[in-house]
Amino acid sequence: MRSPRRWIPKTYIFFIGLSLFLNASVVKAKQCGRLFGAYPRGTVSEGTGQYGPKLIYKSSRMGETPRKFRIGSYNILNLFTQTPHQRQQDYNPAKERERRRGNANAIMENPPDFQILVEVENKRAAEDFAEKYLGGKYEALVIEGNDSRGIDLALLISRELPVEVEWISNKNFPGSRPNEKIFSRDLPVALVYPRGNRSKPIMAVLATHYKSKRTEPGSNDPEGNLRRASQVKATTTIVQKLLNQYGLDFPILLAGDFNSVVHQAREFRPLFNQGFKDPFDGMPAEQRATHIYFPPNGPMEKNQLDAILYKSNRVQILDARIIQDRDLNGRPLPAPRSLQERDARPSDHRAISVEVLIH
Repeated sequence: MRSPRRWIPKTYIFFIGLSLFLNASVVKAKQCGRLFGAYPRGTVSEGTGQYGPKLIYKSSRMGETPRKFRIGSYNILNLFTQTPHQRQQDYNPAKERERRRGNANAIMENPPDFQILVEVENKRAAEDFAEKYLGGKYEALVIEGNDSRGIDLALLISRELPVEVEWISNKNFPGSRPNEKIFSRDLPVALVYPRGNRSKPIMAVLATHYKSKRTEPGSNDPEGNLRRASQVKATTTIVQKLLNQYGLDFPILLAGDFNSVVHQAREFRPLFNQGFKDPFDGMPAEQRATHIYFPPNGPMEKNQLDAILYKSNRVQILDARIIQDRDLNGRPLPAPRSLQERDARPSDHRAISVEVLIH
C-alpha cells in the first residue's frame, strides 16, 4: 500500500497553485470591473411623465449619498450598433473599435458619476459601449427621442453611487403649431435622489442636443436659429417648473451639445437671463473651444458648442475642464489642421467635465 506521505505534498501543491490562480483571476477581474458583484446592477423600472415616458433607476449600493459629483458631457459621434454600419462601404470594425476606445479614454480621463452622451442610437448601443469600453461601471438609461436619424441622448450613472434617478423625457413638449413637438431630439431631465428617499431630489441634470445649424430644405429658418430659440424658450419653461416645485435655489445643470456658440448666440440669452452660468467663463475663446469647423471656403472656426451650465447658489464648481484629444497611448494631440485630421479623431467634439459640490 502506497504511503500517504508521498501524495499529500502533491495535493498541497495543487491547492496552493489553484489558490494563486484564483487570486490572480480575482485581481484581474477587479481591474476590469467585471467581477461578479464589483459593479452590481441596479434596477430600472418604467413610468410616465407629463411629456413622455420616464425611467426610474435604483442603485443596489447602500450608504450615504454624497453631495460632490463629477458630471461629464460628450457628443460621442454616431454611437450605433454595428448592424446599420455594416451596410456602409467605409465601415471598418477595427477603426470603429479604435474610435470607441478613444471615446472611452476621453470620458475616463476624469471619471464621471453622471455622463451625458449625445448621438446614441438606442439603449443597446449605450449599454454595449458602457460594458465593453467603460468596464461595466455604468448603468445606461436611454429614451427614444424625436430625431429622424435615430440619435438620442443617454445618461450613464456610476453603479458605485448610492442614488435613485428619475430620467424623464420631454420629447412630446408641444410647439406652437398643432401636433408639433418642439425638441428636435428631447430634453430629458435627470432628478437625482438619495438612495431610499425620493421625497426631494438633490439636483436636476437636463440633457440637450438643440437643433443643428443645418438649414432644412424649404425652410425660412436659416441655420435653424428660430427653432433653436424656441427650444431654449421651452427649456426655460421646464426649468421654471422645477424651481416652482422644488424651490428657487434648487440646483439645476444643463448639459449637452448646444449646436451654436454658447456664449455668443442670441438664442441662448434667455438661459443666462434665467440665472444659468458657464463654468468656462473667463477662459480665452480659443481655449474653451469644444468643436472645430472647416468651412468649404474660409479659415477653420474654433467654437464652444458644448456646455454644462449651472444654476443656483447651492452649486459650487470645484473643477471644470475641456478634455484634450489624445492618441491611444495617452499622448496629447494638437488641434486638427484639416477636415481629414478632425475626422480621424474619436469625435468631432471634445468631452467636457465639471465637478460640483451641492450645498
